[in-house]
Amino acid sequence: MLDQRAIQIHTDGSCYKNPGGISGCAAYVRYPDGGLSEEQIVDFGCGESSNNRMELMACVKALEWALENALWPYANRIYIVTDSQYVVNSYSSARYWKKSGWRNKSGEPTANEDLWGKILKSLDKLSRLGVRVDFTYQKGKKTEIGKKVDKAAKAAAQRGGTDEDYGYKPGSFSRSMVRGGTATQRFPASGQARQGPQ
Repeated sequence: MLDQRAIQIHTDGSCYKNPGGISGCAAYVRYPDGGLSEEQIVDFGCGESSNNRMELMACVKALEWALENALWPYANRIYIVTDSQYVVNSYSSARYWKKSGWRNKSGEPTANEDLWGKILKSLDKLSRLGVRVDFTYQKGKKTEIGKKVDKAAKAAAQRGGTDEDYGYKPGSFSRSMVRGGTATQRFPASGQARQGPQ
């Protein structure tokens, strides 16, 4: 159960033809009991990105909004509510990745370090302001607000092109050299320089 005295920010990302298709993300804020009216605070659409990046971008933009609007006299806790298991499961590892030069425990490079870095920076700033932030998973489209943020993220993606995801790198994933590992480093799919003797 979510603390009803906390601010809830519901986020979602969308990408058509993932990865590399038109993409978007959205977020809605729900204030504590009897507070301000629920409102959309993130509406981001771009021509090219990935689903995971849009899930993270929604969190980045939501936390930036929180910093711009802090502090609230009646709430010092924020829930980032997401239907992305990638975000929730990776969040606890992000600080370790950063300390390790954005590499995981297997030594492989991690994906989306630019967005994770922005999330960590915002979390540190909010913490200094006395605001606690928790990330929580909620299955998508199971609640009224979940349906609303899903629809807004899809609309932003369909609109595309208005914004830009400057950190998105097109290409394909490299194969992991670690048994059971997953590769995250992207390499260009075309136009690569040939390695070794010509």
